[in-house]
Amino acid sequence: MKTKLLLLSLVFGTAAFSQGFVRAFYAFTAEGLTDNYTIVESSVDLNEAASTGANVIWNFNNLTALTSTSTMVIPPSASDIATYPGSTMLVQSTKENGDVTRYFFVQNLTDGILLAGAETTGFTLNYITNNAFIMNFPLSYGGGNHEEPDAVAGTFQYGTYNGTFTGTISTFYESFGTLTVNVGSANNTPAMRLKTVQNLTLTVFGIQVGTATQTMYSYYGENLLTGPLFRSITTDIDVPLGGIDSTTTVYESYETTAMSIPQVAKSKASLAPNPVNDVLHFAGIDNINNITVMDATGRIVLTGNGNNVSANSLNKGVYYATAQTETGKQTVKFIKK
Repeated sequence: MKTKLLLLSLVFGTAAFSQGFVRAFYAFTAEGLTDNYTIVESSVDLNEAASTGANVIWNFNNLTALTSTSTMVIPPSASDIATYPGSTMLVQSTKENGDVTRYFFVQNLTDGILLAGAETTGFTLNYITNNAFIMNFPLSYGGGNHEEPDAVAGTFQYGTYNGTFTGTISTFYESFGTLTVNVGSANNTPAMRLKTVQNLTLTVFGIQVGTATQTMYSYYGENLLTGPLFRSITTDIDVPLGGIDSTTTVYESYETTAMSIPQVAKSKASLAPNPVNDVLHFAGIDNINNITVMDATGRIVLTGNGNNVSANSLNKGVYYATAQTETGKQTVKFIKK
């Protein structure tokens, strides 16, 4: 039996809005902060596929709050990287009931941003054979869209099914306009929308058992850098032999950024001085095996060994330095002068 949550309403119109740049798919949240979203539903149907082009007016004004989530964009752990090789960024969302959704991304200077893995309740994808290319950022409207499907492959787990998948992913900056919601923070806010579509074939023991299709719409604002103002993910899973024919849609509306729940205090690394001039100097921890420096979008821009690493190659801005030791890793935010 198919189930679908019909969660939003859309009104078309024209508005004088100059499109902007989508600067990142996600960017790191500052240490100690979390982005708070509300999961919503709507009494009015939405046809998001029709809302493309320039100067679209998105009025999502029939929303009802269901529950809340908190989202943090952080570096992955060593065990995460072992499972999803090459991961540099973890987007982790936690619902009020404790359910956790995790997306692992790889970002570097040459390949842009790629999806390495996705863990949701009951469905896990590991793109270990061929990561899913998302886009090179920043992205302008009509420029550099990745509309040609990119091949993906890996392993999946869905309920009692474990197997492999192959398929394609496409991403494009398809529309811009203004966004207003009655649950959330957007109020006639300039917004830019990316559409990402995956089409996957599921195989178990060499036999094709079903398909999975996922469509994601991400509405970005100029002033919210860590993630979208509004997002929707629709997942269709069809496994005929198992009697599975399921469609679920989840919509989340950004509320605010707030302090996260403090963790138990432990010995922490620091950079001295911070802001940094010419040298990154880690204090407070010893026996550092390696240091990785990422910019605010998760791209690896510098690597080194030991407690001191030259920072002369870095431009002015905000960065995250991760020190790996025998007992784990610690990440410190710093400013390069």
